[in-house]
Amino acid sequence: MKFDEGFVTEQQIPGVIAGLGAGLLLVIALEGAVIAVMDVSPPEGYVGGLIIGVVTGVSLVYGSYWLSKSDLSAARYGRVGAWALMALLLCASVVTGFALVAYSANPFAVFVATRWGVGSGAFLGLVLGLFEARAFESARESMELRREKDRVAGERDRLEEFASIVSHDLRGPLNVAAGNLELVGEECDSPHLGTVERAHDRMEAIIDETLTLARQGKAVDEKESVELERVANTCWETVKTANATLDVDASATLSADRDRLRHVFENLYRNALDHGPDDVTVRVGPLDDGFFIEDDGPGIPEDDAETIFEPGFTTSEEGSGFGLAIVRRIVEAHGWSVAVTEGQRGGARFEFSDVQEV
Repeated sequence: MKFDEGFVTEQQIPGVIAGLGAGLLLVIALEGAVIAVMDVSPPEGYVGGLIIGVVTGVSLVYGSYWLSKSDLSAARYGRVGAWALMALLLCASVVTGFALVAYSANPFAVFVATRWGVGSGAFLGLVLGLFEARAFESARESMELRREKDRVAGERDRLEEFASIVSHDLRGPLNVAAGNLELVGEECDSPHLGTVERAHDRMEAIIDETLTLARQGKAVDEKESVELERVANTCWETVKTANATLDVDASATLSADRDRLRHVFENLYRNALDHGPDDVTVRVGPLDDGFFIEDDGPGIPEDDAETIFEPGFTTSEEGSGFGLAIVRRIVEAHGWSVAVTEGQRGGARFEFSDVQEV
């Protein structure tokens, strides 16, 4: 059934259902007045039907209110209204037909039965319509989510393929340049050679981190139990820490990809060491639904808090700008969340939430 401007618009359906429920309650009140004033004998089972009628009327009013406040699309209201109308007509017809046969000599009993059929049918139709609407919305959302996942997966596959091709094409010329630079260094001594060598090293690092960024975005399919304290200490040993200090106060066991989690710790350790003093202190601790990694370095400017995770963003001439982007990709692949804020001692604090513990 189609609801349009010539009859009832879809946005008006909740109001129509509420009006029907209120009307039924009003009719029940009038029935009581008729019985009291006109001394009409109610049909057998009237009290039970009266209770059901009141419950049905209240349910219709509440159901229409819930429908208008729910997250269901207004485009589904028409189907809900159609279900309510069809069930109302069917139930009212059946009950009225039965009442005409059973209570042919009692018009009041026929009227009461018809009212009962209208209310019960409308309520049944409303329930069926809401179930159908919710099922349709769930199916649509699932389909959209599946399409979005497929689209993201396709983009990441293309990104990885592109990164692999580019890195392959760049490594060849870069190796040739590095080899010739070494030969030039044997033939002459120039302070400019060191600058060229550092540029080559930076290009190599960018190539490696571009590949890592492309690959770390894939969803984590297989997880294992990872002790947070152990991985934090192990990763510290693989980073050049100079006079820096690590303070770990976390005993949780996480469900994660161990190798990717190591990338998170190593990248954040390097970030603290690259931007902080030689004696910077890095702390790892627990949160209610995850953990944090913070330092007592200079911190991150508030204006940069929203952009530090973007690929290529860096405040250091030596940095590639991919370290924190890789951290976010790994976090998203796990289904976690990461936020940056100010640490207890003024440095940078990275908070990881929605983390699954074992």
